[in-house]
Amino acid sequence: MTLKTPNFLATRFALVLFGILLLAPGAALFASAKDSQKDTNTQRAFADTSALERMAESAQCAAEHAEVARGYRLRAEQLEAKAVKHEKNATELEARPKGPMHHKWPAMAQKPWAKERDMAMQARRAANESQLLADKHLRLGMENITASCSNAMDSAVGN
Repeated sequence: MTLKTPNFLATRFALVLFGILLLAPGAALFASAKDSQKDTNTQRAFADTSALERMAESAQCAAEHAEVARGYRLRAEQLEAKAVKHEKNATELEARPKGPMHHKWPAMAQKPWAKERDMAMQARRAANESQLLADKHLRLGMENITASCSNAMDSAVGN
C-alpha cells in the first residue's frame, strides 16, 4: 500500500485547504485585536501626557514640582527606550536583502529603514524635551521649597 496515491494527495490537499480557510479568519481577528490594543496603548500614553501637562500647569509647591519632574523623567526614559527599539528595527531592515528595484534604481526604491531612523530621531527629540521639562520643574521646586502645599507630607519641608 503506497501513501502517494492520487486519492491520498487529493485528501491531503483538501485538509490543508480546509485548515487554511478555517485559520485565516481567526488570524485576521487576532491581528485586528492586536492593532486595537496598540491604539489603546497609544491613547493611554497621550492621556498620560495631557495629565502630566495639567499637573505641570497646576504645580505650586516643591512636592508637586518634584512629582511632575519625576513624570517627565520617566517619560524621557520611555521615549529613549522607544528610540533604541526603532534604531534596532532600522538596522535589521537595512540588513535584509535588497530587491532588484534597489539594485537597478536605488533612488526610486523604498527604504523602510529611513522611516524607522526618523521615528528614532523624533523619539530622541521628544525625550530631550521631556528631560528639559523635568530639569525646569526641579529648579522650580527648589525655588518654591518654602511654599506651602496642600499635602500634609510637605509641612516639614516648609518649616
